[in-house]
Amino acid sequence: MKTVKNTKYLKMFFKYKNKANSPEAVKKKVMHKNKLRLVLLGNLGCGKTSSADTILGQLSRVSPAAARSCQQRQNIIEGRSVTLVEAPRWYWSGGRMEDSVRKETERAMTLVAPGPHAILLLVPVCQFTEVGFALRALETVFGPEAVQRHALVLFTYADRLRASGKAGNESVEAYIAGQRGDLLNLVEKCRDRFHVMESGGGETERRSVAELLEKVEQTVKEAGGQCYSSPAFQEKRGTNQEQAKSRDVGGICLRFIPVVDFFTTATLFSKTKPPYSN
Repeated sequence: MKTVKNTKYLKMFFKYKNKANSPEAVKKKVMHKNKLRLVLLGNLGCGKTSSADTILGQLSRVSPAAARSCQQRQNIIEGRSVTLVEAPRWYWSGGRMEDSVRKETERAMTLVAPGPHAILLLVPVCQFTEVGFALRALETVFGPEAVQRHALVLFTYADRLRASGKAGNESVEAYIAGQRGDLLNLVEKCRDRFHVMESGGGETERRSVAELLEKVEQTVKEAGGQCYSSPAFQEKRGTNQEQAKSRDVGGICLRFIPVVDFFTTATLFSKTKPPYSN
């Protein structure tokens, strides 16, 4: 009597199953549950790339197009899979953001779908810049909800402030509270969510990054566990999903079937006409 040779397919299935339960696969599953998606925004000279380097613990590849386009990067930090997008530097023309920069900033959201867990608004603490422009830009592009529920002010260049002597013997936080009413007002509008980014390497930098990620997670909790997602982006994504599900070709609707899992595939193989043995 002829019998079907299923041994090869069973071996393939168990090999796949063991691989799925390997330490590397388990680590990936844990990281999947601890994902953080961040978008970095700020004016020219806010220290966006250097802050991203500090957060991710890696140096970026400097690109000539980086100033005008989104840059997506990823790394495993403090037990979390962190995806970070640097939006283009904000340029102003007549008190308004350039249209090309605005469109590219909006595109940043598509790179962290379904949306960022936090929007980091970078502000150099050592400079006297018009922070009102940054806040208005954030509200204009992403809406008031982005500021109220998902924005976190990230103060950069704390080392330069200390080197300048402007803060004296005070901490950066005390300097902001006592001498920088403009920055204090910005923090209040973001529901008191802020962080002073420390750089320079060593334990101080690592602790600063860990505290920042904890504040991001706290931001998510305060937002009801939800990430930011603009209605316009959700509408566009819904349209794209509907288009992906079906295509009309000559009046015939073609629907795409999800790929079956490996076990189902192995079963299908066993039911086909394989070679027989005597």
